[in-house]
Amino acid sequence: MERVEGVDYMEPGKTYRLLIYSHHSIVYPGEIVPLMLNDYNPYGGDDPSDGFKLGLVFQNQYNDGGRVYGVTCQVYERGADGLSALLKTVAQQRFYIVRQSERKADVKILPEVVLPDPLINCCSNAMLRYAYSNRKDRLTSFKRMLAQTTAWPTFVYDQYDTKEVMTKVERFLSSLNITSVHTDQVKLSFWLARNIPLTEECRKMIFCTDSVWRRMLIINKALDHMWYFICKRCESEIANYDDMFAMSKQGVQTSYCNPAGYVHDTLTVHKTKENSTLPVERPSTNYSWFPGYSWQIIVCANCRQHLGWKFVAEKKNVLPKSFYGLTGANITVKSHGDLQKTEDEFDLAVRTPASDEQLEYEELSELDTDEEVY
Repeated sequence: MERVEGVDYMEPGKTYRLLIYSHHSIVYPGEIVPLMLNDYNPYGGDDPSDGFKLGLVFQNQYNDGGRVYGVTCQVYERGADGLSALLKTVAQQRFYIVRQSERKADVKILPEVVLPDPLINCCSNAMLRYAYSNRKDRLTSFKRMLAQTTAWPTFVYDQYDTKEVMTKVERFLSSLNITSVHTDQVKLSFWLARNIPLTEECRKMIFCTDSVWRRMLIINKALDHMWYFICKRCESEIANYDDMFAMSKQGVQTSYCNPAGYVHDTLTVHKTKENSTLPVERPSTNYSWFPGYSWQIIVCANCRQHLGWKFVAEKKNVLPKSFYGLTGANITVKSHGDLQKTEDEFDLAVRTPASDEQLEYEELSELDTDEEVY
């Protein structure tokens, strides 16, 4: 692949004209997306020194109120010129289509809204040095003191704090032996949406919302449940979520392109449930996405739906010895508990267990507003 220089950043809220291609699944900003564009020269003879950008839309995946959403993709590597344009791209910014004409469309870039901490944001500059203490107990005490100077009790502000969800995220990542993740809140919210088990509806909601805080609330709810992967066609159990592991630097789920140009969103797991999958055809090392591993197609043992591939190491000193790659197009997730959530629930903050302070506040709020409360 030949390196393509240049990065083109688009200003949120403005409209730009882009080349548009359809994609079969949602792509979040930050993902690496390989593409094979048949019979098309993406540069059209122009000088690509300023970088090249195209748009991927999810017309069949998410259409909200007539809006078609997508993501811009910056090309950073390309293959030799031929009948097919071979590209490596990185997804960058979300958009929705304003108007479209054939291959090109006018798209409006969506913003990424990061709200400041509501308590720390209201304190004076002289007190800010106490807000960034390395000791959690001091920071908790400082926020409790700030809350006493406002109209709302502490538990209200706690519902807008990402501390709880970050604790769950760290515990989840440690189970996958992933030690380094994004520190930027925007990038982290999209990385988590890609790498933790989420229903299709939650994935769509995370992509659509501009608020990073709201994304983290959806992720927070998802981490409260035990998940397993099922076949989309017959809903047979295929694998547990704790069998996931990262075979790529991108995380547990990565996009890979096959020789025909189809991009598979592939989730890597150590094993599948016993008698849940069947191998078909013979193992092969041709075009293997993982050098040193042979691959073999696997199907659902119940309905014979294509579920992915089994990879087996060809050398003795390679670890893991074997693993499975499940294609995101044909699997989905299900919770062990009852997770019938509506979108309205995510518009509200996550309710924490009632504290004495919260109960007292709720009791007072139920009294007649004309009475004086002492």
